[in-house]
Parts: sequence; structure tokens; C-alpha cells
Amino acid sequence: MKPQIGVIGGGAIGLLFAANLSEYAEVTVFVRREEQKRELQKSGLTYQGRNIMVSAALTREIDRLNQQSILFITVKSYQLKVLQAELAKVMPDIPLLFLQNGLGHLKLLETLPNKNIAIGVTSHGAYKSGDAEVELRGFGQTVFGFLRGGFDFAKLELFSGQDHFPFIFTTTILQAVYQKLIVNVAINPLTAILGVKNGELLENSYFKKNYASCNC
Repeated sequence: MKPQIGVIGGGAIGLLFAANLSEYAEVTVFVRREEQKRELQKSGLTYQGRNIMVSAALTREIDRLNQQSILFITVKSYQLKVLQAELAKVMPDIPLLFLQNGLGHLKLLETLPNKNIAIGVTSHGAYKSGDAEVELRGFGQTVFGFLRGGFDFAKLELFSGQDHFPFIFTTTILQAVYQKLIVNVAINPLTAILGVKNGELLENSYFKKNYASCNC
């Protein structure tokens, strides 16, 4: 029997994780808008030209949250404050894995009563083209580690080194968080100045050629 995995957040990263995790688990995407919930329930999730059936629920449906083996929280850092009360109602033994950029969310996580809290950073690139459509814009990996507690990896096949969507455990997760922050400090201004979408710098042969030849 497949584990139950909840993905909180219907943005690009949330839909990307839902699509890939569905190979190993029964995935439920938790969203704030009823319209997105209906779209996911009606049509499934479109990813790389494939249609993937996932369940959908609203984040306020606490009973559904409490049916999951683990919860991936993929909303933006500034959106976590809105989720705080709902996350506090999740059964304390259910592991929470937070995937946010930056450092601003770490103090908020300290206030949650949940026993098992992990944080991670991902280098996958994704583009959301609709409420139920997502495209992979750059293949990467997800590095994660615990802030508090832990959980049994053996129960979840997705953590066992899958090549197409790898997870890497580290005991120095804060170092990885700082490294991702430094990368974003460099990349985000470039995407804004050049007027390109996330992931397009990697596909721009002119940029790669000039970056490789410079002394920076």
C-alpha cells in the first residue's frame, strides 16, 4: 500500500513535487482556493505532457491533513504565517518538511508544536502554466535535514535515492540553506534585469558562453 503524502501549496514547486511524488505515493495537494481544488479534482495534474491524477483538498481541511504520512510545505515563506494555525492542528507525530528559500521562516518554525520538523532546499526549476499545469524548467535535487525530531526513511521509498527526483539527507542543513540564499542573491537580480523567467538563464547559450569565459 502506498503512503499518503500531502503537498501544501499549489504553486510551481508544489505542483512539481506532487507530480513526481505521485510515482511513490497517494498524493493530496492542499490549496487555498476552491477553484484550484476543483480544477485538480476534475482534470488531474498536467506535467511534461502527461496527465497525473492527484487528490486535492483545501488547507483548512484538517482531517485530510491528518491522514498523511508526511506533509511537504511548499508555499512562499511570507505565506507561512497564514498557515501557522492550521499546521499547529496537525497531529504532532506527522513529519513536516518545509521547502522555502531564505531564512525568514526559521523563527516561525520554532513556535510550532509539531515533533518532527525538517527543512529543505531544492534546485529544481519549475513553471506553473495553470492551476493544474506545471513544467520542469531545470533538473536538480532536494537537500533536507531536521530541525527537530526525525522520521523513518524506510517507510518512504521516495527518499531511497531515486535518480529522476533525488533527495539528499544532510546533518548540516543550515549550511545548505545559506548556500541557496547566496545563489538566489545572484540569480534573482539577473533574471529581473534580463527580463527572463526562472530557469531560462540555464537555457540561454549566450549567457552560459559569456559566463564561462569571464574571470568572475
